[in-house]
Amino acid sequence: MTLKLHWYPWVPLCIGALCAVAAIITMRVYIAHALQQDLPVVEPIHRQWVVVANQDLAAGNTLQAEALSAREVPALGLAPDTFAPHIASQLFSQRLAHPVQRGQPIQQLHLQYASPASLAAALADGTRAFTIQVNEQDSHAHMIQPGDKVDIVATEFERSFVLASAVEVIATGPLGGRSDGEINNPTAWHGNQYRTLTFAIDKRLVPQLERMQQQHILSFWLRPSVDTEPLYLHTEVQVEWIIGGQLNSEHASHQLIQHPTQQAAWL
Repeated sequence: MTLKLHWYPWVPLCIGALCAVAAIITMRVYIAHALQQDLPVVEPIHRQWVVVANQDLAAGNTLQAEALSAREVPALGLAPDTFAPHIASQLFSQRLAHPVQRGQPIQQLHLQYASPASLAAALADGTRAFTIQVNEQDSHAHMIQPGDKVDIVATEFERSFVLASAVEVIATGPLGGRSDGEINNPTAWHGNQYRTLTFAIDKRLVPQLERMQQQHILSFWLRPSVDTEPLYLHTEVQVEWIIGGQLNSEHASHQLIQHPTQQAAWL
């Protein structure tokens, strides 16, 4: 007797359906397991405030407060020579060596620094560069920047007079440990720090300023940038009184006349 198996058409369909159900169940289990795993932590984007140009600036432009603004930008990839808003004043009156587009952070490499060629270019016709040393410890000389203006005052024979008004600082020099006259004297070290300031001076005043600088009778008064008026001084004068055949003299003290917007400061 021979046993014959009869395959019906629906048997393969059942097997295929079972395989499909098994595949769906396996996929659901895999997805559930993947969702239960810890997702990678996404670090927050660190941002930093910097000084940017609020308009397109060309090379040679002088930076002013109205051309700058503060903006928060991603710190990743930010150049290390940018300027934070709290030191934005260091940029005022600086000249650009390269153009800067609107919204672009200002960098050190954009600024124009004094070199032998650019220093000569900063001198107007009829002027000469005049360099002095100022004491860093007892003054605010470390805050002076190219573009600042000062009044040069001389005090001689108990009277003061203005030699030049609104003289522009065109360059500043590095720190040193001794002032003029102390460089060759090893015992003259007092721990003070000195800095050089270079001005654009009328060439006719240079010999007189050289002499007065050696006599240490010059004062340099920083003036605000908004003040355009020249500085005037009432000098000390001698008044003679003749009383009963006697000659008496009195000295009127010199007085600084300040304009409403002017606040003079000693260097």
